[in-house]
Amino acid sequence: MTEAESLGAVTEFLSGLRRRGWRMEPARAEAPELLSAAHEVAIPEGWRAVLERFSLLVDEHESRWFLSAADYAGTSDSAFAWNAFEQLSLEAAVDDADRRRSTDFWREFLPIALGVAGSYEYLAISRVSGVVVHGAEPEFEEVTLLADDLPEFLAGVADGSLGADFFGKS
Repeated sequence: MTEAESLGAVTEFLSGLRRRGWRMEPARAEAPELLSAAHEVAIPEGWRAVLERFSLLVDEHESRWFLSAADYAGTSDSAFAWNAFEQLSLEAAVDDADRRRSTDFWREFLPIALGVAGSYEYLAISRVSGVVVHGAEPEFEEVTLLADDLPEFLAGVADGSLGADFFGKS
């Protein structure tokens, strides 16, 4: 995907969310610095391009939101850390094998959106393969595949064919 195609895909993704009632605030000037400060988070390059476009992206009920550059940098005022569900998984681990399984999972998957409408849920992108998944409590590491890669995810959200339960209907 060229840079122009990527920019167009991100624009359509954001437009698709706004059509479903999501509210967006544009990225602040310090977004690139925040992303640099969050280097240990290992944000996939394609998702960094999305993060450079918003500082807030939240549904109409403020119960589902995309994590922002400030969340990953640890400077947001969110009640949930970007890795809150990883922390919950590790606290709930019953033994070393369970902790290892959780650690391995979260090392691969970066949460990109969180939800607290009814139950805790999230969307994540694989740092290894690029797949986008949905997970929910009580077993956060048991996931459903949403898209094989980021372009498919962005397009599916943009055209309303993906994630109606999480994003709302078009």
